[in-house]
Amino acid sequence: MGRSTDPRSGIAGFASSASPPHMVITTRFEVGGMTCAACVRRVEKALERLEGVESARVNLATHQATVDYQPAGQTPEDLVEAIARAGYEAHVFEPRTGSGSRPVPAGAPQEQWRQPLILALAFTVPLVLLSMGRMLPGMHTWTAARLDEQGWQLLEWVLATPVVFWAGRRFHRSGLRELRHGSPGMHSLVMIGALAAYGYSLVALIAPGVFPPGSATTYFEAAAVIITLVILGRGMEARARGRASMAIAKLLRLQATTTRRWTSGDWQEVGIDAVRPG
Repeated sequence: MGRSTDPRSGIAGFASSASPPHMVITTRFEVGGMTCAACVRRVEKALERLEGVESARVNLATHQATVDYQPAGQTPEDLVEAIARAGYEAHVFEPRTGSGSRPVPAGAPQEQWRQPLILALAFTVPLVLLSMGRMLPGMHTWTAARLDEQGWQLLEWVLATPVVFWAGRRFHRSGLRELRHGSPGMHSLVMIGALAAYGYSLVALIAPGVFPPGSATTYFEAAAVIITLVILGRGMEARARGRASMAIAKLLRLQATTTRRWTSGDWQEVGIDAVRPG
């Protein structure tokens, strides 16, 4: 068995000189859009179903997929397309010289959730106080004197709409993609739960007569709270993942970059990349 390198991506594999058609190449891809273990398994299944793919391993922490495949049956472009059909973005991993991998800055992962979280909290907190506060003793009389029940429900709708459709837009996009590919996951569950509460409440607001008397109740605050809590959790998760990525990058920078090699009767210091088995 000999070691081979794909000249297009600098990716190493192993090949038998006696049977070139059965060469196996290992390629790494960066995969975007994964959020949970179900996403990992979905990408692995999409890759493993391809003819010529011997194994696929996906790491959620680094957002990378490592694929062992026969180049006679698949190309990196075919693998990227298979990941895209599963509902995720991917491209061939491009390592930086001397660094091994491209670490994500510690503050980068959670930054994408900061603005949605701020908006969600700004609208969800007053929405919950408004909807739940009217149930406190003595508050119903005070609120009824200022606005009728439908007026308060209309105000709840105004507060909930930006949370559900702007702060939560990423869940809707990913959830629709998951359903379109027949592989529901966390995003589709969040989308369905929030839209069910929001849709029911909207019908109760604009057409309360379709419900039995006394049952036309709104749940706008539930829809907003679902979105807000999941965004909060995703932001905390992204922060932890970013710190782990930076810690791994620091460990990689500690690895040796040179070694000593016995050549022509003398020891020579050479780069670690120049050393080959044999």
